[in-house]
Amino acid sequence: MRFQIGDHVKVKGELGVIKYIGDTEFAPGTWFGVELERPIGKNDGSVKGVRYFHCRNSGLYGVFVKEERLEVSDSRSITLRGDSVEHLQGQLRATLHANALCEKELKVLENRLEDQMHLHQQLESKLEMQSIDNQYLQEAKDTLETKVAELTKNYQSLQKDYAVVLEELEIGKEIENELQFVDAEEFSPGEIKLLIERGRLNEKIKEELNTKVRAQDTQLSEMSNQLQTYNTKLHDLSTDLSNKISEVSALKEKLESLSDLEQMTEQLTMENGELLSKIESLEQSLEELNELHTLDAKIEASLQKNEQSLKHEIEHLRGVISKDKDKIKQLESQLSSPMKQPIPDMKENNFQSTSEHAADLKRMELKLSKTEQKYRQCALELQVCESKSKIYAERVKFHFPTSVDVNYIDLIYDMKAQSEILDNLYAYPGHDETFVFYKYAVARIRHFCQTVVVILEYNYAHDCSRYLFNHSQAYSNQVHVLIEELKSFLVDHDAADSQFLEAVHDHLKQGLDLCHEYVSKLHRDNTEVSYLREHGSLIKHIEFILTKFLSYLNGLASLRGVDGSLSLLIESIKSIKSSYDKLIQHALSDHHLDNVSIKYPSPSIAHLMSSTTEVSFELIGSKTIDSKRVDELHKAWEKCTELEVSTDQSIADAETESIYDYVKTSLVAEETDSTGSRTDNLDAKEALLSKDKEISDLKLNISLLEQNMKLFTKKTLDQIQRLENSVSSISAESEDKSSQISKLQEENQSLRNQSQFYGVNLDDIESQRAFDEKIERIERLIELRERATNSPNDESLSWLPFPKRSKVWQNRTYLQCLSNDIRNLATQTQFICIDSMENQKWTPQNTTPRYINACIDEQFTRYKLKKEKKKKKKALPVA
Repeated sequence: MRFQIGDHVKVKGELGVIKYIGDTEFAPGTWFGVELERPIGKNDGSVKGVRYFHCRNSGLYGVFVKEERLEVSDSRSITLRGDSVEHLQGQLRATLHANALCEKELKVLENRLEDQMHLHQQLESKLEMQSIDNQYLQEAKDTLETKVAELTKNYQSLQKDYAVVLEELEIGKEIENELQFVDAEEFSPGEIKLLIERGRLNEKIKEELNTKVRAQDTQLSEMSNQLQTYNTKLHDLSTDLSNKISEVSALKEKLESLSDLEQMTEQLTMENGELLSKIESLEQSLEELNELHTLDAKIEASLQKNEQSLKHEIEHLRGVISKDKDKIKQLESQLSSPMKQPIPDMKENNFQSTSEHAADLKRMELKLSKTEQKYRQCALELQVCESKSKIYAERVKFHFPTSVDVNYIDLIYDMKAQSEILDNLYAYPGHDETFVFYKYAVARIRHFCQTVVVILEYNYAHDCSRYLFNHSQAYSNQVHVLIEELKSFLVDHDAADSQFLEAVHDHLKQGLDLCHEYVSKLHRDNTEVSYLREHGSLIKHIEFILTKFLSYLNGLASLRGVDGSLSLLIESIKSIKSSYDKLIQHALSDHHLDNVSIKYPSPSIAHLMSSTTEVSFELIGSKTIDSKRVDELHKAWEKCTELEVSTDQSIADAETESIYDYVKTSLVAEETDSTGSRTDNLDAKEALLSKDKEISDLKLNISLLEQNMKLFTKKTLDQIQRLENSVSSISAESEDKSSQISKLQEENQSLRNQSQFYGVNLDDIESQRAFDEKIERIERLIELRERATNSPNDESLSWLPFPKRSKVWQNRTYLQCLSNDIRNLATQTQFICIDSMENQKWTPQNTTPRYINACIDEQFTRYKLKKEKKKKKKALPVA
């Protein structure tokens, strides 16, 4: 972590101080709480009622951001110098040791968890048995309730019979009372006897009914009492069942949490695997960067050697030229000095001495011309080497793995190098009429190369970028051939030679024709789907052509003197330039340059460029111009001034980020820290600083990995603590459940004894089966109670038929593999000494692995072979 509490940082340009670093409740991850200097924040240090830090005056000075949004304050720069690799290795070993201990504890806890899982399954089976018993009791209660309902029905029927008998008795009493007042003479003795017997019978029936009613009342009260007792027991059993169900749901939740823990461990192993792959990729990139560093150092050393040799050769040639000039002056002085010899001797040796001096003078002049030619060659090669080394230094910065094709980036820098070489060729000395065309053509080709570079820089993600790359690659190869031929002509021939000038002019015209062909074939299948910044760049190039063509005509006019046709052409070109500038004045501004749009630009611009080239080439060596050529030129420029130039908002809304910004932003997204303080001599040591930056990034990645490992160990310790708490709670719950099971067994036994009071119906097969199942259930409960009473402290549940399961952590986990790989990486890390002195050479060290040295030597030999081949090609005579 590169920031600490109390550091001064910037958040979106606002200064502040870090007050809090850590986890928050409103979002996952590590957040940085910053107190700003101005009250423009989002909170006062608290979010959703949770306070993380205090702000002054309780104002809105606080804001929470990620580490990527923080910038180093100018007032207090934070130097990101990590600890040494040895210290990091020590910390890494300590964390690995702590992880190993945590893994052992985690294995023990997982074993205990497996045992508790078995116990939980046993308790679940007991709970299922208890639920079966409760179901049996519920069935018994239902049967008793049906019996009570039948008895209540019988009781009600008996009450009705009793009411009927009472009515009959009352009628008999009334009859008896009436008989008392009736004369005995009115009835016969038989009738009276019958009435008396009937009264006695009614009394007996009344007594029997009263006894039956009393018996039914007692039976009904007993059954109601039993029903109340069964209801209370059923209520107790239902509450126990609900408690057991809640306990089972709690145990299921705990099992789900344990499954979540297993998923978290799998996720952590996956993350560790990803970190391993990232470490491997970083090691690979480090090896590649070391190889690039060695190759860069060797190339730089060879370039310095070449530069020194060229400088020494130039100095030697300058000394030779000065000596030759002194000798020429001495010979001239000898020729001009009066002869002091006698007249007869002078007459005899006059002819011989003059011929010798003339021969010596010719030899000296020839040698001087050769020396000057060699000097020009060396100076031109030195300038080309310097420009190539400058472009190569810029190119090394973008040799990183990005989504953009490496060949595309190489093409951009090749064309940049070609424009630099053309700039060197433009500075070739010469002031006559032929060199006016030379400078005009070289300037146009150089500016067109720069235009192509701009189009390539902003169209790396275009739909037709592949066609643009192939088209530009072909153009670059042809321009390379043209530059090599121009260099060979300028070095090997005299500037005053007419054949040399004609050949140079022909090659320059071919180079200008290449520009016309590139513009005409810029779009595939003649489609006008424009590239980004294409139209703006072409408008700038047209304006450059006008300016250079006008300066070319003025140069010819100054060398030739007053010429009517040439002056008329100059005036017409000036008027065309003024009208062209007025037409596209808003398009040439920097604000509207990116979204300029031209309707059908390629054919008209290509025709304009070709006609301008033809007229400028025809003006070489001839004072008259073909009128048809001039008319075609005027028509082409008038058609160019009639182009529909506008601003397209769709182009403005499109992404116009250059390839350099894209590569930099992609590198910034992968990196998490900046490179440290920059030195004053950045251009000379830029490649070395880039390697130091990558090494610091690797150190930062190691520190982040160490932080992740610490966080993982902390999480594992928390999980171990939670597992221990859950194990203790599960053991306490299992004891409570065992006691509850014993109580339920006693209650079941008492209920079974009570149920034996009632008769069992064994008339059909279903009743016999139900009775057998009930007996087996009761026997099982008795067996469980005996086991619980015989071994109350024995926690082994081996007598239960649990299914066999595979052991946890049987094979090596991703965490163990990650720890072994990190340990190997930490123990095998070695230092590479990089000396910043210029006189030191890059040599393989004995401490580096052998295969790295072999790769470096192989690449250096390949580089030497390529260099020798190029030297041999340059040494061959040009046809």
